Amino acid sequence: MTWLIFKAWFKKSWVWLKHNWKVPLLLVWSVGIFILSRRNTESLKDVLESNKKAHKQEIEIINKTHKEEVLRLKKLQNTYRDTISKLEKKFDEESKKLSEKQIEDVKEIVIKSKGNPEQIIRKIENDFGIKFKN
Repeated sequence: MTWLIFKAWFKKSWVWLKHNWKVPLLLVWSVGIFILSRRNTESLKDVLESNKKAHKQEIEIINKTHKEEVLRLKKLQNTYRDTISKLEKKFDEESKKLSEKQIEDVKEIVIKSKGNPEQIIRKIENDFGIKFKN
C-alpha cells in the first residue's frame, strides 16, 4: 500500500516538475551561486574597499584642483582690477579717459600674461604708450 502511495506521489511530482521546471532550476541555481560566492567574500570586500578609497582620493584631488583654480582666478581678477585702476590713474594724470575697447584690451593682456606683472606692464607700455614708474 505504501508503495502505491509513493508511486502515485512520484508521478504527480514528475508531472508538476515537467510543468513548472523553472522553479526548481531557479532554486538550485540560487543555492549554487550562494555557495560559490560565499568563498570569496573577503576578497570582494577588499576590492570594494580599495575602490571606495580610490574614489575618495579622486574626489579630494578634484576638490583641491577646484580650490586652486578658484584662487588663481581670484588672483587674476585682482591683478586685472589693479591694472585697470593704475591705468585709469595714469590716464587721469594725462587727462585722458579709458574707452571700453581699451578696458577689454587690458583684460586680454592680463589673461594672456597669466598674472605675470612684468609682462603686463611691458605690454601695456607698448600698446598704450604709457611709462610706469617702478
